[in-house]
Amino acid sequence: MTNQASIHNKEPWISVILSTLFPGVGQIYAGRFVRGGMFLLIAIIFIGIVVWLGLNPLVNLVVVGQVLVGYFVFNIFNLFDAHRCTRKSNNIEFEVARKAEKDPWLGVFLNRFIVGSGYAYQGKWILAILFFVFGYLSSPIVILSVVLLSFGGQADLLATKLSSIYLISVILSYFSIYHVYKISPTQREKQKKSIIFICLILISFDFIIPISIRTFLAEPRFIASSSMNPTLLVDDRLIIDKISFRWRKPERGEIIIFNPPNHPVIPDTSKVYIHRIIGLPRDRISIHNGKVFVNDSPLNEKYISEPTNYTLPSSNDSLCPMCFRPDNVQVDKEHPFFTVPNGQYWVMGDNRNNSLDSHAWGFLPEKNIVGRAMFRYWPRDSRVGNLVIPKY
Repeated sequence: MTNQASIHNKEPWISVILSTLFPGVGQIYAGRFVRGGMFLLIAIIFIGIVVWLGLNPLVNLVVVGQVLVGYFVFNIFNLFDAHRCTRKSNNIEFEVARKAEKDPWLGVFLNRFIVGSGYAYQGKWILAILFFVFGYLSSPIVILSVVLLSFGGQADLLATKLSSIYLISVILSYFSIYHVYKISPTQREKQKKSIIFICLILISFDFIIPISIRTFLAEPRFIASSSMNPTLLVDDRLIIDKISFRWRKPERGEIIIFNPPNHPVIPDTSKVYIHRIIGLPRDRISIHNGKVFVNDSPLNEKYISEPTNYTLPSSNDSLCPMCFRPDNVQVDKEHPFFTVPNGQYWVMGDNRNNSLDSHAWGFLPEKNIVGRAMFRYWPRDSRVGNLVIPKY
């Protein structure tokens, strides 16, 4: 066991591992803060350009691909630079000792990307073959699960079915990262505990952070029905904002994702719905003559597919077949109306006459709202962009 590390010496391959998470992090670990900051900034600019180009329907995908290739080359350079910066910051004695034997952190780096290759580097050929075969067989399932999770909706169901294999592959992959270090004959005293820290960082970046973002901040969703035609079509891909409603109330005209309330007309309450907010708490709602009236004023709804063909509230089944019957109906002037209760909303689809919305099942509790549809990103056509709130 070699004890050559001083408090000033850093592991070059730890630097490389950190830089795989985000450019510049390895340089900062090596003590090159200004240089690391420059790499961070360049990476952020690259990512911003890629996102802007990818979401702009007028930009050729070839251009996006060229920028991605540039970002890939930049990332490769970033890894070499992180390794070089760390080596230069170390003293000669440490570097001589590090190169004299198999570097345990190189084994960690190799197992991080090709399971089993770190064992091969250390000469553990049986382990290398076992883990490589496992990684070769499970990697398509892992990739498929991640892709399916990125699309949301029904794809989540298939991803869930693959979750057991996916979970086993994840556990064994991170075990191999930890294990390849622990069986290394060379472990420098200063870095013995670093392997646990590195594993926690890798798990956080690979899983905990993305899952937290998807759970609390934003997530992709896809449109499974025609209830929001023509604004949103079947198979449109959206980004759902899940955080803004934490500090403000939903507004009229916003398109929201929500868990439907328990009602006999709703076939499956486990699936999320997407509709537009029409009535806010304490609004007076009346639907007649092909229009929706809110607080006695007709809404100017340019986004709907066709005028509403039912009347609500109404006790006459011919005017609104199988419709919701509010229990707080009042009459003002010529037409009856009902009031949206506090803490609840009235939501409707833009495909007004072919939508399983509030007119069929009633008020939506605020607690059922998951988030708002913020951005439509696919397919890349003239409808790509923010989903703006209409002006009534």
